[in-house]
Amino acid sequence: MTSAPGKLFLIGEYAVLYSGAATLVPVPQRAFATLKRDGRNRLITHLSETSETALPIPGELTGGLLFDAVIAELACSDQLKNVSLTLDTHQFFSNGVKLGLGSSAALTAALVRLLVPDVPLRQQLELAISCHRRFQGGRGSGADIALSIMDTPIAFMPGETPQAVRLPNNLKMLAIWTGVSASTTDYLHRLEAWRQEDEVRADFHIDRLKDLSTTFNRTSSADEMVSLLHRYDRYLDEFSGESRLNFYNEPHIALQKEVELARCVYKPSGAGGGDFGIAFSTDENDLIILAEKLKEGGRTAFFLQESGGRE
Repeated sequence: MTSAPGKLFLIGEYAVLYSGAATLVPVPQRAFATLKRDGRNRLITHLSETSETALPIPGELTGGLLFDAVIAELACSDQLKNVSLTLDTHQFFSNGVKLGLGSSAALTAALVRLLVPDVPLRQQLELAISCHRRFQGGRGSGADIALSIMDTPIAFMPGETPQAVRLPNNLKMLAIWTGVSASTTDYLHRLEAWRQEDEVRADFHIDRLKDLSTTFNRTSSADEMVSLLHRYDRYLDEFSGESRLNFYNEPHIALQKEVELARCVYKPSGAGGGDFGIAFSTDENDLIILAEKLKEGGRTAFFLQESGGRE
């Protein structure tokens, strides 16, 4: 069995789409891939909390677009003869609703680890990015794949080797689901349309985000990180409004108010409206109180991985 985590952006969504830096962290939710050499030729999928399917693995694969993309890119269909292969992403669902945490990247990473376990980490990363881009029709920065393969907080910049980072112990982070799913692809198409309409203003907003995310990757102070995240959040809000993309939508606005009342800093995570935001603080008690309040209200919230002292 192999597994890989989903991801959230701390900072750098949008910036990373235009050759800027980003910092990402793993989430507790993981995708799993298991191979049993039992002679049964079965593909078993657990793609939600309640969904399970079992299909034969024929000569022409019918395991779904992601599975087929991975197998085609790795050219490893011979490995799947007379086996049972189980793919499990049920942790990425809550009450039947998919959480926007990068389940396809996590499953791609888990499959690559399972099927080519003996190659170096860097080669696994290259293979996983190729697989996922085949699945996505060539789109994507590769940041989510890099996080899932490396399974640790990372600094990522397109065209450069991702770097594992260790965040300060006193940077506390609470992920909060807005309760709304959104189509990132739709937002990105609309962003490109606005950029063609007004490239000067679009690049003004994108460049501000790139500058802040680069500065974030160079600091080791939790207090400074929280300050930068607060500024990034304000820039996102202004970007959302002027572009008329409105990705800083009502669920995010409501969460921002609630988080700031708890004396913490809030920002959306990811390119697009809906899905998740993150509350940040250097006072763990403030976030614990906020988390308890959110959970009492039936909200999905969880703490993100910490590691001590950035290298």
